[in-house]
Amino acid sequence: MRNQVIHFWDEIDFPKAERCHSHNVILHDIRNKAEKELKSSGYVIDSLE
Repeated sequence: MRNQVIHFWDEIDFPKAERCHSHNVILHDIRNKAEKELKSSGYVIDSLE
């Protein structure tokens, strides 16, 4: 799935400057992170990063 997302980003010319905002969610498996490594400010993207 990760490769498909990256390929899709390339197809639609998704800016690299925007990719960094979801880099951890797409390219890394957050299930392996310790709870204290996950931050939460109330925004979903913060929780997922």
